[in-house]
Amino acid sequence: MAKIISVCSEKGGAGKTTATLNIARGLAKKGKKVLVIDLDQQGNASRALGYIKDGKYTISEVIYNLSAGMETDYADTVRHSESGVDYVPSSPMLTGITTFMANDSDSNYVLKRAVQNDVYAQYDYILFDCRTLLDLLVSNAMNASDYIVIPVECGVFSFDGLEKMLNKVTSINNSTNKNLRVLGILLNKFNRTNVSSSIVDSVREEYEKLTFDTVIPFCPAQSETAVLNQKCCVDDKNSSMGVAFTRVSEEILHREKERRNMGKINLNAMKQARKEQEIETPVPEALEQAYANVWGKDKETVQYIELNHIVPFADQRGRTQPFKISEEKVSQIKLSASDIGIVTPLIVRKVGAEYQIISGHHRYIAAKELEMLTVPCVVRKISDDEAIKYVTECNIQRSRLLPTEYAEIYARYMEMRNDIDMTAQEIADKFAISKKSLYRYIKILDLTDDLKKMIDEDKLHTDTAEIFCGFSADEQDAVYEFVQQTGKKVNRTMAKAMERITQEQEVTSYEDFLPVLEQPKKPVKNKLYSGFAEKYSVNYSEEEWDNLVSELLTKHFENR
Repeated sequence: MAKIISVCSEKGGAGKTTATLNIARGLAKKGKKVLVIDLDQQGNASRALGYIKDGKYTISEVIYNLSAGMETDYADTVRHSESGVDYVPSSPMLTGITTFMANDSDSNYVLKRAVQNDVYAQYDYILFDCRTLLDLLVSNAMNASDYIVIPVECGVFSFDGLEKMLNKVTSINNSTNKNLRVLGILLNKFNRTNVSSSIVDSVREEYEKLTFDTVIPFCPAQSETAVLNQKCCVDDKNSSMGVAFTRVSEEILHREKERRNMGKINLNAMKQARKEQEIETPVPEALEQAYANVWGKDKETVQYIELNHIVPFADQRGRTQPFKISEEKVSQIKLSASDIGIVTPLIVRKVGAEYQIISGHHRYIAAKELEMLTVPCVVRKISDDEAIKYVTECNIQRSRLLPTEYAEIYARYMEMRNDIDMTAQEIADKFAISKKSLYRYIKILDLTDDLKKMIDEDKLHTDTAEIFCGFSADEQDAVYEFVQQTGKKVNRTMAKAMERITQEQEVTSYEDFLPVLEQPKKPVKNKLYSGFAEKYSVNYSEEEWDNLVSELLTKHFENR
């Protein structure tokens, strides 16, 4: 019976089809019989394998026939490519296939029924090249699969798509396919920039046990040449991408064997087994050469440094790393590190007799709490401003950053804008926010810790908090106490009323702000707002509606 692998990515541009084709060819070169089923209506995998319309069945007809209760000649669905990889082509009809599938009484398992035939059963591996939409068709692929491979582009916002995909896999695993396993996260399109390096570090830190050891270098010319010649990169011994994908194919064979023997996977046990058995094959000489061609001759080496010589980051101006330490994340790292140690090296720089952490503060704290003596590190020569940029680039890709963390990042960049030759507008553009939002975020750093905590806990919006930046520390304390005592979430209208109170009298207690709760409501004259008020039974003034809409729109565009 064939082992079925879905190659899925929620984010376009991750190199999903390229990965599918090269993994398939890599497995074929290892003597495996491989079938690729193209589930992307764009049909890129089909064309790359040499597909020309021939009047035979595509995967679309297979699905339509199954859902309609009609017979299919499965032998008539398979084409043979010059690369030795067989395939079932896509067609434009896949665009609306989910509507048809939804009418099937067993709609979650249409593809699973499709692959359970004698023709497909003769293959060792079946690979689904899935489309990026996490729809019913992709759910079907996951329900039919034993494993999933997730390509991740080493670029901006990659974490967003990865997290969505892992959540989808978890959902499928908990409901319709309890045997589905993540075979590996594939780090793709690595180009040795700070952003790419930070993505590799971050993914390995977050999902170290699920990530393939091999990283695929970014070589668009090699990929384009391969497509034009209808060949896979793995067939070119001079292609760094090809050598890397060959290595990934070897990892897949090893991982698949490991998981088959273990049954339901225990990640800690799997990692420990790999450590004890030492069954990893050495890196081929060709791969070493390929990496040298792409990355140059200078290679960073990992060295073990005594923990008491390592300190958190701080530059000459007293700037520290702007990100908060998550106790939950430290605990997760400790759970893994207690068995196998710290696997992913810290990035550090040497300052005097000490080594400052550039990336890896959570791993450092976990190692300290486990009373480790040494940790693996990569030492880099980095200036203060370069270090600030690296710390930022290494962490800005992470999901769920807090507003005050963003504020710290923006402030750091503004401090060194002359040194890095960037204007305020260019900094705002870099982080995809408006210049106004940039300054608003920086201003909230002047607030008391209590108010900043309220912002991070989504109890106070930055648009409203901006008003409180002109308050004294005592007045800000009174605002905080007002919220604690009344349980009210302060909106911009209330904040403006509080501001008027501070201008008219000395504020000594939260009680001085209580009159804002008694502000008379002005009648709503705007017909649109009147409709809202009637529909939702909310007695807001027109000014309050304006502030609410402004706040929501600001929040929407800042979070895009």
